[in-house]
Amino acid sequence: MRCRKLANGLDKLLEGWERHDPKNKEALREYNNRFKADANRLIEDLKTYDLWVPQVDDPAFLENPENRQDVQNLYSYLRWVHLAFPT
Repeated sequence: MRCRKLANGLDKLLEGWERHDPKNKEALREYNNRFKADANRLIEDLKTYDLWVPQVDDPAFLENPENRQDVQNLYSYLRWVHLAFPT
């Protein structure tokens, strides 16, 4: 449930985020203000239950996104956990 709620919020943020400018500081600032604390708590909970296994080069960028792609990867992972719950 928490993964779905956060993924939905990130989806709305990504809709308004200029796709061609991955360094859009305003959108990243909005992520940090609105979602980062919840994302970090959720990531810690996923780690506790061994559900934090994203298939990206460096999962640290999902914990501290630096650009749109990092936020997109976090969104995709949370959506995967919510829809496909890893077995």
